[in-house]
Amino acid sequence: MKIVLMPNLSANGFARLADTWNNEVFVRVELAGAFSEAELAQLAAQAIALEPDDFANVALELIARYPAAPAELLHRLYRQGDDEVREAVCQREDLDDELRMMCGLTDSRPS
Repeated sequence: MKIVLMPNLSANGFARLADTWNNEVFVRVELAGAFSEAELAQLAAQAIALEPDDFANVALELIARYPAAPAELLHRLYRQGDDEVREAVCQREDLDDELRMMCGLTDSRPS
């Protein structure tokens, strides 16, 4: 079974997908369509509202890997996500200096 997260998903729709995730054994989740920054932020807010929840963390991890995710949202995901979400954020190539430091990718000692 595949769950597809699309732009402008309502909170009720997100909750129904979370229920499906929790009641099925083999489920794949993916983002489909082009998300604006506002749509990504809305989806992240819906997922964070369900925390702690496995489906919510899967959604947050997908958002963290989405190429157009803005730095401000990545900061929020790093602070509020689980270890897998933080790992997804830290694997990005386009991190700002603060996130690079949070991920341990830069030396915080003065040169």
